[in-house]
Amino acid sequence: MYMIFVVIFFGFLTFAFADYPKIEKCADYTPMPNFNSTRFLNGTWYVTNAKHGSNSTVCRRYKIKIEGGLIRLNGDGYYGIDYPPVFYEVRCNALAPYSGHHSGKISFTCSQIAQDYDIVFTLELSVTVLITDYDEFAVVYRCVQLYPSFGSRIEDNLLVLHRNHKNIKDQNSKISDILKQHHECLAKFISRKGVVCLKLKKQ
Repeated sequence: MYMIFVVIFFGFLTFAFADYPKIEKCADYTPMPNFNSTRFLNGTWYVTNAKHGSNSTVCRRYKIKIEGGLIRLNGDGYYGIDYPPVFYEVRCNALAPYSGHHSGKISFTCSQIAQDYDIVFTLELSVTVLITDYDEFAVVYRCVQLYPSFGSRIEDNLLVLHRNHKNIKDQNSKISDILKQHHECLAKFISRKGVVCLKLKKQ
């Protein structure tokens, strides 16, 4: 099976193209209206459900803040489909909006470094917020494109995020409703429920 080992923000370490639908371009999802970037781009988000990926995918934690005119995302953590996974430093930056509102679609430049390996990957990441209440949950679409030196591959995913990583039984109808609009079913997503996530390093 052909694999490209690279870490992506809002994603997982291994691109197993034999197991993932091959896509030619990112999907054109419509972001939520009246998106408030200041409220969303602050604090910590945890992945609790994912359309694609592995147990590693639903153990993601993302810290985010607006600082110095940039949106800074920290996705440090353990990535991989094998055990034990490898710890990666994952950092993404994007230009911050000038006001509290943004289109809900944000383009990042990301870098990732594997612990004990002197290899740095860079890639372009697009994140579209489909819906969020800012304080508890969000549903996002993310799409990443590798640079030509890594094959120009494109990979995407739909993710359900929560502020509380223990909120794995969220019955909020807004989550299921937005997924149904895109012909998706939450019950078919990978869930954090029952997954033992490795303890993340203190930052």
